[in-house]
Amino acid sequence: MASALALSSAPLRLTVHSVRTSARGRALDAVTLTVRNTTGSALTPHFLVNTGDNPDGFWHQPGGGPVVVGPHASTTLTLYPPVRPTAPQRGARWLVEAYTTAPRALSTSPLDVWRGAH
Repeated sequence: MASALALSSAPLRLTVHSVRTSARGRALDAVTLTVRNTTGSALTPHFLVNTGDNPDGFWHQPGGGPVVVGPHASTTLTLYPPVRPTAPQRGARWLVEAYTTAPRALSTSPLDVWRGAH
């Protein structure tokens, strides 16, 4: 089963457009990204922003409702953390992860290097 997962492609394509920080760049407040569904079915992803430390839970859109991306569709959204996380250190690698249950899969944005206050 693990080999089948390794050979299958991720169902979502994630592109990070911007991040919002506060406290002179020490707190990460929001991430704006585009999510593109490459499958023929609607998907409901759950998002984590992985900054290399312990995540504090799934990030959400305003209002906290589910994100649904239609078949072969794209959506641009801004995600907010469940608690105010510390921004990564300058030069740290980070990415956005999207989990889906049907299909059971993990999709990620390209790995990026944190350049400091945005």
